[in-house]
Amino acid sequence: MKPSEKIQRAMARLILDHPFYGTLAMRLPTEEDVSVATACTNGRWVRYNPKWIDGLTDAEVVGVMAHEVMHVAYGHVWRRDERDAKKWNAACDHAINHIILESGMQLPQGALHDAAYCNESAEGIYVRLPDFGCDTGGGDDPGGCGGVEDAPGDESAQRAGEAEWQVATVQAAKAAQMRGDLPGSLKRLMEQLADPKVPWQTVLRDFIVRTAKNDYAWHRPNTRYLSGGFVLPGLISDELPAGVLVIDSSGSTDGYQQRFGAEVSSILEVFNTRLQVLYVDARVNHAFEVGREDLPLQLEAHGGGGTNFCPAFEWVDQNGNDPAFLVYLTDMEGRFPADAPSYPVLWVDVKGKHDAPPFGDVVEMEGY
Repeated sequence: MKPSEKIQRAMARLILDHPFYGTLAMRLPTEEDVSVATACTNGRWVRYNPKWIDGLTDAEVVGVMAHEVMHVAYGHVWRRDERDAKKWNAACDHAINHIILESGMQLPQGALHDAAYCNESAEGIYVRLPDFGCDTGGGDDPGGCGGVEDAPGDESAQRAGEAEWQVATVQAAKAAQMRGDLPGSLKRLMEQLADPKVPWQTVLRDFIVRTAKNDYAWHRPNTRYLSGGFVLPGLISDELPAGVLVIDSSGSTDGYQQRFGAEVSSILEVFNTRLQVLYVDARVNHAFEVGREDLPLQLEAHGGGGTNFCPAFEWVDQNGNDPAFLVYLTDMEGRFPADAPSYPVLWVDVKGKHDAPPFGDVVEMEGY
């Protein structure tokens, strides 16, 4: 049987046996491409190596097509940003493969699947994965079951494509749910699409870079995040003035500091700046300065008392700092200052169960 015929048979099986996947697979034309080691998608089509397809079982080809569908349904083709392509592919595979297996399909041998990453976003998994030691180009497929590439086109075209796929995914999921054959893991995807949240890593990176750059202004907000409730500045030098990171050291953030530190390190690797780091519970317990030469950023607990947010802002004022921004990692349970500071503030909420603070933006870390 020709590889193209195996692809066609896989599409038919998806439509008959897994209509959620099959409906979305119909939106992705397929074509042979010997330059691709396995298969890949960019949200507009699926390219595959015929020799690789020829070596797979029919059931594995069905799983591969579902795998590529899920890369697009979960928005992986639009979310890589400046992340390493190979590591991003691995993170994306970990994020979706358990869903495909739960749906009763098979994947090629060696497919990446770790229960520790179930129900976690690709961004969250990426931070926890080891580096692959490769450049950011290309679309390597370390999982060997179909890679993900960046979506083509300019920003406007990408936004339109992403919005179109979100609508199509919700419609396909609702139809499958009415028939009673929507896998349990996909219900979480429906909830995310119905109430979209920008991953905290993306918000943190965008907040630091955009608030610190001299050529961004708050009076020209970035429309990309307005729908998620985040008012971030728009573009108007590549310099990054110093900022402040505050760690709630009351004990509530102990399990989150490593992920937070890894993400901040990745920002400093790209943008050269210095950050003042404060550990605060009811007082400032420890303060130090870090820059690119101090990477990776190692965050360790200092303190352990009750939470009061005021000492951090008082410390900044008393030490004569004029930071470009302040980011506060906390569970949001504590006393806030009466007055908002003159610089922008982002609260990184580790629990996601907060009342609105009197000032600043909030991004939830829980679930990512």
